[in-house]
Amino acid sequence: MSDVALSLLAEPESPASWRRPFERLDAILAAAVAAARVRFGDEAANDAFRGLYITDEQATAALQDQPSHRAPPAWTTYDDNWSWLRSTYGLTDAELDVVLIALAPEVDLRYERLYGYLQDDVSRRRATVNLILDLISTSPDDKLVRRSLFAADAPLLRNHLVDLVSDDRTHPPLLAQTVVLDEQITDVLLAKSGLDRHLAAFCRLTTPHSGGELPPTILTAARSGTPLRVQLYGAEGQGTVALALAGELRVPILTVHAAHLPAADAEAAIIITRSFREALLQEAVLFIDDVDVLTHRAHRALTDGLADHPGITVMAGTRPWSAASGPEVLDVAVNYADLAARRLSTLARRVEPECGWADLVVPEDTTAQLRELCARVGLRSTVLDEWGFGGKRGRGTSALFTGPPGTGKTTAAEVVAGELGLDLFAIDLSTVVSKYIGETEKNLEKIFTAAADADAILLFDEADALFGKRSEVHDAHDRYANVETSYLLQRMEQYEGVAILATNFRQNLDEAFTRRLQFIVEFPFPDEELRAGIWRVCFPAGAPLAGELDFAGLARDFRLSGANIRNATLHAAYLAAAEREPIGMPHLRRAIHREFQKLGRVRPELG
Repeated sequence: MSDVALSLLAEPESPASWRRPFERLDAILAAAVAAARVRFGDEAANDAFRGLYITDEQATAALQDQPSHRAPPAWTTYDDNWSWLRSTYGLTDAELDVVLIALAPEVDLRYERLYGYLQDDVSRRRATVNLILDLISTSPDDKLVRRSLFAADAPLLRNHLVDLVSDDRTHPPLLAQTVVLDEQITDVLLAKSGLDRHLAAFCRLTTPHSGGELPPTILTAARSGTPLRVQLYGAEGQGTVALALAGELRVPILTVHAAHLPAADAEAAIIITRSFREALLQEAVLFIDDVDVLTHRAHRALTDGLADHPGITVMAGTRPWSAASGPEVLDVAVNYADLAARRLSTLARRVEPECGWADLVVPEDTTAQLRELCARVGLRSTVLDEWGFGGKRGRGTSALFTGPPGTGKTTAAEVVAGELGLDLFAIDLSTVVSKYIGETEKNLEKIFTAAADADAILLFDEADALFGKRSEVHDAHDRYANVETSYLLQRMEQYEGVAILATNFRQNLDEAFTRRLQFIVEFPFPDEELRAGIWRVCFPAGAPLAGELDFAGLARDFRLSGANIRNATLHAAYLAAAEREPIGMPHLRRAIHREFQKLGRVRPELG
């Protein structure tokens, strides 16, 4: 062996525990250098310029090159990192040798010079497939068999543990390609902490400090210790579930924003694959947001990762996976919109929209404003994002519906919800307002947080319980009521959905507050013409009528609100049904009589 080669194999000054994994490699390389001396002779082996040129004799000897017949020392995993690598990917001794040979130059540059020496080319400082096979094979037949280690579906390449890099040649043979260890695996084996550098631009690793509300099915499955694949879909905000799950389990969470992945399909797929490995390394919950936007190969990488990953994966999207997407790899799929709506249902009353535009009998200007409100919501992305009007403005839509009781405020909210295809939740502010300082804000915060996840329209009814003239401040409670009102309007501005205040008395709301609202829609007490229209729309098409009903006369003779008219119509229907007769004017007049009784007003004469 040459003095140069011997010096390269000398033990470096470093801790023995850190060097132990390389003792096997050093033994293999020592045997290889010794074999090179035999093949090329002492003169070539001691030639200071070896590798800079190749003589005819050396070329002839290279054609007759054979792998050394040697039995390398038995492989031993010396620390947890190597043990993790073997067990996670099911690697054989030979595959661990490939990883070790590729890793060595990252530890000590002397291995670069040794590889150049053994490959008879000082420019080849990293091991090629040919060199690695020569080092780990015991015969030509063995070398041929071990080529399978570098097959595309073999563990090393399938799991992206190593890459094969070629020179400028278009189609180099396998043996000529250089084996490069993945940087993430390099960091693991060298015990370097921190997020994989390839993921830094697309992922975030955090540690939640506490848990939160979780669906029982998810929490029970997560605590079982088995792999868990969860999909949340149907609304925004699913990340709160992933954070709550990680907090409950007291583990980190690795968040991948699919919308921020590289545009190139292959690159995005690699990031997804690396994310699964990183989550495994960090013992973290993997949360992949916006899975709907994944490209074909990235989606395939996600499906493959879900099938193999032994940890917890939470995916968020707007729609469930189709049959072609691989639902067989999912353990739990939750319609998050329904889940968040159930949370909101504990804080507010869900209203099923049953009315359409034809049912809403209000002045023309009121209808026009409601249609403008709906258009504003539908065109929000165009105006704020595409046209650049977003800036620091809130993305939500806030409105005040004002008018006497029974004039159509709730009906209008139903119509808006039906038009936009959103859930409607009514909150009675009189039950939210608390005499204890700070409690009202806490109650409102719970409502808005749940609503953000549910993507719902909020209708704050009985808003008069909160509003008051700022100028009419007589004590600390009056001043605090204004603070509560300001907080409500602030949260309405921050809320990205639709928030509606309903009040019977607009004059109770200070002008400084009304300026912060985007719509103020008046619902006046219906005049005679509107009352006649309300009477007409209150009768379903299938209702049996006793001839022509005098809606105009009813509107002229009885000054009732829309709500009172609807109540009277329904009561008249029951009166007619009890008598087994179609609905006639006598039934309507009796029902109107009862309605006036409820109102405590002078009862009209029955006709």
